[in-house]
Amino acid sequence: MVMFLILFCVGAVFGSVVGSIVYRLRQNSKWWRGRSHCPECKEVLTARELVPIFSWLVNRGKCRHCGQKIGAHYIWLEISGGLLFVLGYYYLVASGDLYSLEYLYFQVTTIFWLGIFYYDLRWQLIPDILVWTGVITAIIFSALLGTSILSLVIGVAVALIWFGGLYILTGGRSQGSGDMTLGIYLGLVLGWKLLLISLWLAYVSGGMTALGLMWSGRFSWRDRLPLGTFLIGAATVTWWYGDYLLTLAMTILY
Repeated sequence: MVMFLILFCVGAVFGSVVGSIVYRLRQNSKWWRGRSHCPECKEVLTARELVPIFSWLVNRGKCRHCGQKIGAHYIWLEISGGLLFVLGYYYLVASGDLYSLEYLYFQVTTIFWLGIFYYDLRWQLIPDILVWTGVITAIIFSALLGTSILSLVIGVAVALIWFGGLYILTGGRSQGSGDMTLGIYLGLVLGWKLLLISLWLAYVSGGMTALGLMWSGRFSWRDRLPLGTFLIGAATVTWWYGDYLLTLAMTILY
């Protein structure tokens, strides 16, 4: 229990960092420079105003200096970061080894995926800097973990064929070029088998969401859903339950 609490706190800190980076990327400012400040009054935030989750709750989602509302997405990113770190440990580190290289890989990847998930959800754009930095990270960890080069190549090839084919067939109307680069990233992380399952989950969940929104009158055929958000969500679930999903898929097919 203590370990889970520590991991949740660490994940919440990284979730807070993701929120700051996403904001700066959207503002086209240098994400690695300058201290965090209120978007409205520009007052630099103190350490006690930057405690994940706690500071937002204590200040009731408002800036302590000017009273301007602070978006609820910050606390949700912090909570999500904490939960992902805990769940990743629970599902991926069965041996109880906190220093497992695979878990470290998951931690790093979670940071990138959380940023991409939220950015695409809010603005329907996928930031290249997060995707390509994630690609480089995936290649480094794959080398350290001894992942087969052939597996990586096939994963990328499947992503290029799928997303490239859709892009050409629809003239880019069904997805953007960012979805293709994200697909390459996911292909490197998951491998081609899990990538296919992840794609199926993403499109099924996206389709069901679209139907639900259409039924409620909040969506039409002309509207677009943030595909990257569904891809990231499906990839995370696939990473956790990959072996089970592969076995289930083989059972259904054969």
